[in-house]
Amino acid sequence: MKNVVHIYVTDKCTTHCPFCVMASGPMNNNFMDVDKVVGTVEQSLCQGMENIVRLIGGEPLAHPDFEKVVKTLLKEPLVLKMEVITNGIGLEREILFLKDFAEKCKKIINIRLSINYWLLKTNGLYSSEEFLSSFVKEHASRYLVFTFNIGIRKGEDWIKEKYSNLASSMKCWARSVHLTEYVPGSNKQCENGLYLRRNLICPHYCEKEEFVMPDGSVLRDAEEAAEWMWSRSKYYENPGE
Repeated sequence: MKNVVHIYVTDKCTTHCPFCVMASGPMNNNFMDVDKVVGTVEQSLCQGMENIVRLIGGEPLAHPDFEKVVKTLLKEPLVLKMEVITNGIGLEREILFLKDFAEKCKKIINIRLSINYWLLKTNGLYSSEEFLSSFVKEHASRYLVFTFNIGIRKGEDWIKEKYSNLASSMKCWARSVHLTEYVPGSNKQCENGLYLRRNLICPHYCEKEEFVMPDGSVLRDAEEAAEWMWSRSKYYENPGE
């Protein structure tokens, strides 16, 4: 059984997706202190289980002590694997560090690239099929692995076709590629007409999950975390449905 500890290390992000469920953005500057991150995680680790730490945000790569966070957590014997949930901006700066350190400590670091239609349009060069494909092929290794979560708006068939091709080409290089179509909403308050399901965070079978929030408090299950996210965002659910 897995014990997954999600850590919101910052609410700062390198982009400003208008529907962000975390209310993250470039103007935010809240960062969890490294000692607080480590201390909270240590309390959440379990003997006899596969302990996985997920760095989330905001954008984890924007944390000023990102490398120190990674090093300190992976040196903990009970932590067997780390996942970094990122939009990819800043990854070129950190990729060699992540690859070298993963191989040094013989622990898997999974780069989970989470790319939505807003990033595909505003950061097209980095998020292009060609760049992502060559980047992953260059850096994927035994201990540094990649997964993709690509979200597009329903009806944007040109993006769907383009990234369906990426999904096919990456099957032998990335651990998994998920392409999701979001259904546009109709509420005028929703700037870009996109709504997210309230149960976007779902419990995983065979996983014990805890969520370390920006203030250091710990939520013990996915439903609590989803409720917390819902309270921060106006983009959950279409009131007209």
